[in-house]
Amino acid sequence: DSPALINNTEFTQPTIFIIEYTLAKLLMSYGIEPAMMIGHSIGEYVAATLADVVSLDDMTKLVANRAKLMGSLPSCGGMLAFMASEEVVKSLLNEAALGSDDIAVIAVINSQKQVVVAGKKSSLDKVAKYAEGKNVIARPVPVSHAFHSPLMEPILNQFREVAQGFNYNQPKIPLISNLDGQVIGNDRIDPNYFANHLINAVRFYDGIKTMLAENTDLILEVGANTTLTPTCKSTFVEDKDKFLSTLSRQQDNFISLQQCIKQVFLQGVNINWES
Repeated sequence: DSPALINNTEFTQPTIFIIEYTLAKLLMSYGIEPAMMIGHSIGEYVAATLADVVSLDDMTKLVANRAKLMGSLPSCGGMLAFMASEEVVKSLLNEAALGSDDIAVIAVINSQKQVVVAGKKSSLDKVAKYAEGKNVIARPVPVSHAFHSPLMEPILNQFREVAQGFNYNQPKIPLISNLDGQVIGNDRIDPNYFANHLINAVRFYDGIKTMLAENTDLILEVGANTTLTPTCKSTFVEDKDKFLSTLSRQQDNFISLQQCIKQVFLQGVNINWES
């Protein structure tokens, strides 16, 4: 009954998965079919399900176990968002006075000027203090753990065991990987892929560059809020009109969805109005 529970990863991840999957299926029923997909962290699990890599039943089990295993880890980790490039953040991590027991790694690259670091809270404090001295802005991310970092390693074997219990198919829709920002090959997605996804950085920026290089006309963010669309618009200025979002916390969901469908239609997509 506590609203704060939604920030617990054991509940956050399944909630995000359910919202994104059902919203995507709704849009697809309207005739808005993706030619290519990219997810962001747990969003890649949604994209893989939509591409029939894993069945919905199996993927919900995998997501639930992923969330439960992550939630079982000690909450000694955190994440810091930097308004700086990957190169600058790498320099900060190399130059900060980190010891052999410290853990702080790049976990997410959202754009040229938005990079997230994950690690031990004590290590992040050192990096944040050093960054402040270099006039680099760093803000804590409201998460329960250090996702996409070595602090996930204690659950890797258990997670891989769960993942090995499912069948994996070739994607029916091209998928762009978070691991390198490239289109995933037909033989690449398996239990080890998802295990690697757990501890490696989300290279979302590289993935969007790959998508735009494919002469994409429209990139639609499917989720509960306009989280990534503003970042993409400000990063890829020449292509800013190609980015649209579905829902927004600043607006009623029904109105947001109506406006989204209108914009998609104006971009030349045939809508199944009967649906």
